[in-house]
Amino acid sequence: MDAAENTPETKTRGFYCARCGYNLMGIAMGDPCPECGSDFMLDNPYSQRCGRAIAAMILGIMSMMTCMFYGIPGLVCGILALVFARQARDRVQLGQAPQFSLDFARAGRVCGWVGIGLSIVFLVIMAAYMIFIIAIIGAAAGAGGFAPVPPPPMPLPTGP
Repeated sequence: MDAAENTPETKTRGFYCARCGYNLMGIAMGDPCPECGSDFMLDNPYSQRCGRAIAAMILGIMSMMTCMFYGIPGLVCGILALVFARQARDRVQLGQAPQFSLDFARAGRVCGWVGIGLSIVFLVIMAAYMIFIIAIIGAAAGAGGFAPVPPPPMPLPTGP
């Protein structure tokens, strides 16, 4: 075994199968991958991603960013991130998406769960705040509300 074969530079050189990651160095153009039989693609497989995995990551990040808007948009984005991450993982397992998409799907799933958790915290805080405000208004109304200020007394007439 030559020392040059173990360097990271030679391990990443060449084209890889988008489906299984097999190094296609030395395979003729137009021939299928000898490992899985999929078509040879000229694009860099590291740039090929599953659209659902990218959507999961973007929605996960958006769920963390929008959790402060009363928690509702953060919950919606977080749940959608979980759904898209699951679909992306299933597509990779079925061989319909490249293996490299799993990192995006995993990031989207983690960000989605964090966004859902933060959204729930903000929903609880907003509900507690609303209950507190309603209780203050109810206490003020139950005590007679704000009493009007009586007019100043009229001066008594003095004189002849």
